[in-house]
Amino acid sequence: MSKTKSSNKVLETICLELFERFENESVPKTQIIREYFAQRVKEDEISAHALSPSSYVYLEKLVKEKFLREYGKYAAAKERILEKSEKRQLWKYALGAIAVIEVVELLVTKGRSLSPRSFFPTALLDGIYGGVIYYAVKSWDNVRISQEKKKLFRSVGSIERELTVTDTIQVVKDMTKGRVLNSEAYLLFRQYDDSSRFWEDFGRVREKDPTNHEAFETLNAPAFASFLPEHLNGKHDATTRSNRFKDLEGMARKYFAAIPYLEQQREEINLTG
Repeated sequence: MSKTKSSNKVLETICLELFERFENESVPKTQIIREYFAQRVKEDEISAHALSPSSYVYLEKLVKEKFLREYGKYAAAKERILEKSEKRQLWKYALGAIAVIEVVELLVTKGRSLSPRSFFPTALLDGIYGGVIYYAVKSWDNVRISQEKKKLFRSVGSIERELTVTDTIQVVKDMTKGRVLNSEAYLLFRQYDDSSRFWEDFGRVREKDPTNHEAFETLNAPAFASFLPEHLNGKHDATTRSNRFKDLEGMARKYFAAIPYLEQQREEINLTG
């Protein structure tokens, strides 16, 4: 079972548990994450649900890079809401309601509402209205915080979907024995505005055939980073790497040959439109 396939099943649980700790503990978030995973590994070992060590490393990195960033957005939004909420005061809402309603009654009754017999009972009732508005606004603040929390966990769902797609792509790669996938070619080609720059980078990369990150970095072809991971981690042998470069060359020739035609078609559509 691949790392991502195992990992995405527990990601939401991990994020929920970390969220509760983030909300209730004042220590640095990275420290909470380190301590959480150290404890989680032990608990999973006891319950016979342990993942591989690489899966825990991957999950911890994923949480730090993605969930922690999304939690930061949630925490900032929550802080803004609470800051405004704390500035609200009950007595201001009560007096404000009294002032507004009494002015309206004064205009409607032409001054009769100011008589002591009618003013004090209505003022008391108006103050209660103000209190109701105050607590309604406070409740709405809680609703907004809840909405921000839902947004946070929707982002966790998108991370899970990303993991699932990544896992499926890896399965397809394994089944096709390293052949170049359309998705790989697309992610590479879209980074080039013209073919000449692509062919320059392609020529250098193919000639040097880097098999580690240090060798790749010397080539100054960052767009190829998405195409070469399994070249650089030793998964593909020399024959497979050579076949992949041949596949990519053929796909690139078709792609860049089609671009002028597609541009012409787009211009014709714009003209007729």
